[in-house]
Amino acid sequence: MDLDTRESQVFLAIVSFVVWTTLCALVESNITFKSLAPKVDHDVKNRFVGIIHGLLTCILAGYNVFHDQPSYTDKNSDLQIFILLISMGYFVYDYLACVYYGIADKALAIHHSLGVIGYLSGIYANNSTLAICGIFYGECSNSSMHIRALLRIFGKRHTLIHELFDFLYLTIYIIARGVFVTNLAYNAILISEIPLFLRIACCGLWAQSALFIKEMVFILKRKRLQIKERQKKGIPYFWFTENLEIKKLSYFKKDAKEAIF
Repeated sequence: MDLDTRESQVFLAIVSFVVWTTLCALVESNITFKSLAPKVDHDVKNRFVGIIHGLLTCILAGYNVFHDQPSYTDKNSDLQIFILLISMGYFVYDYLACVYYGIADKALAIHHSLGVIGYLSGIYANNSTLAICGIFYGECSNSSMHIRALLRIFGKRHTLIHELFDFLYLTIYIIARGVFVTNLAYNAILISEIPLFLRIACCGLWAQSALFIKEMVFILKRKRLQIKERQKKGIPYFWFTENLEIKKLSYFKKDAKEAIF
């Protein structure tokens, strides 16, 4: 497909939205979790689609960043346009789906809006390397984020498998967004050739990530205290089932709600 024309770009964006929506519909119609409340059931299925999008765009963006090694001032390649459009189609689908199922929140609206603005700016100005880098570093923690949430939903919060994915998500997010996205935001400020709205979107997403990172640091500190308590009381976590003795832990069923997806 020739992605140099606006017509082909609009067509691909529409196709992307339709494909993600169709994938969600297929999951909804073929998978049922009778033990879950309807709202939670929709959240689980939507996360399945999110994992597929995260893996796909992370792989494609990573290939472009590390194999093609484009500079921040390069014109868009067909691969970059393709990545932006399939991701933009997903963001539109995901937000509408979350609104429809009643699982959208302010953080999601801000994140997806800034993402779409950045994608459109990169395509319109024919300069999107910054956006592709942002997609890679943003999506590399995506799968572990969804898996940790799914483990919690299915009653595996106090298990080692949940602790593993929880730790992976928090550490990858903090490193990827705290270090590498900070560098992207710094470059966005300095390099005038980068489209203005893309620079604004990058800095906005960085600011949102910084707020989440602050909360994540507190979560990691709290986890360290929880590990110490388990060691002191001799109550270990099992890999895939919850130890019946965890009811003796002071934090059992008292964990604060975490607004980090």
